[in-house]
Amino acid sequence: MLEARRPNEPAEAMRWTYLGFPGIEMSLMLFSVPEQKLDKILVDVRAAAIPAHIGQRSSKLLPHFDPYAPYAFGWDGVGVVRHDGRAKPMLMPGDRVAINILRPWNTDIRARAPDDYQCIRPISRDWDGGTYAEVVELEPDDVTPIPGLTGLSDAKIAAAVSRFSRPLSWLRRSNLQHGEILLVNGADGYYGSAVAMLGLFLGAKRVIVAARAREPNNSLIPDDRRIERVAWGNNLKMDAELLRMASWPDRPDVAVDAVGDTDDEGLTRTVLASLGQGGRLVLAGSMFVPSIFDYGPIVARELTIMGCSTIHKNSVEDLFHLVNWAGLDLDALDPVIFPLSELPAAIRASACLSGEKVAVVCLTPKEKRGHL
Repeated sequence: MLEARRPNEPAEAMRWTYLGFPGIEMSLMLFSVPEQKLDKILVDVRAAAIPAHIGQRSSKLLPHFDPYAPYAFGWDGVGVVRHDGRAKPMLMPGDRVAINILRPWNTDIRARAPDDYQCIRPISRDWDGGTYAEVVELEPDDVTPIPGLTGLSDAKIAAAVSRFSRPLSWLRRSNLQHGEILLVNGADGYYGSAVAMLGLFLGAKRVIVAARAREPNNSLIPDDRRIERVAWGNNLKMDAELLRMASWPDRPDVAVDAVGDTDDEGLTRTVLASLGQGGRLVLAGSMFVPSIFDYGPIVARELTIMGCSTIHKNSVEDLFHLVNWAGLDLDALDPVIFPLSELPAAIRASACLSGEKVAVVCLTPKEKRGHL
């Protein structure tokens, strides 16, 4: 459990997750709540999600934090506006908002050894602290008003924002149309399963879910006749034949490659080769090795390869529209809740959670009083 250190306590203090040199444990410290700036929005955090890949990469993330600047990381959450300022005039103090930090990292975690922290640009140079703190200072585009949804808990909404905002950005980038065939590589993962679910909801004629697991154990992927499952083997020619059979008599129109931290570029090339005329491939995962694509078929079939590392600024708003007006059901999501004081345990647990489960750090008034 994290313990709060007590420096000269300021008049109004907040807890902030401190990350220091590699190898040093996270700790909770007390810092002054930032003063309100006209171009910023201060939000009291109520719930913050922990994506599965953060737990899997936490040892690689530590070198990116500036040891001389206390820093809280965290990306997606739910909170309440503390001060409205002038950054977003439609917001009032007390409004419930979703937090979705949009800025990409100007870092490359796979390029250097985890202990080579002096050579890596700290994340804190690119964007301010994140959601694993009691109060966070945000850019206007990082905050989206939550319309209604009074029946959904803060933890459920934080889990939904974390799980669906990126997949919605990828599908927007792919320009998926009603009646097209969607192929998802990495459909058993944290984001890949959400891509498959959203693809069906947005009107795909068929969704081919491809994964290493024989049967992706994920309740986000519904038992639907439009779902075709492909289990990758160790033979690329056989894998290509499995894809051809799954999409027969057509070919996929859109493919989303959502496999993270892979050193096998063969499956990505197989996915690209399976696309039909005018097909689009969105690269949204991460790969440790260079990829070489066959030039001729790309030209002959007029294929498009697109990268998508950032989140579209309207993705969270789009998600709320789908829930409120189109009937997207979030009941399948199962938040696993931890208090902020148990953040290291929550991060470790997030790496092991699968299916519909999402680790969420919740900050309730009772939890704040009990652990500080």
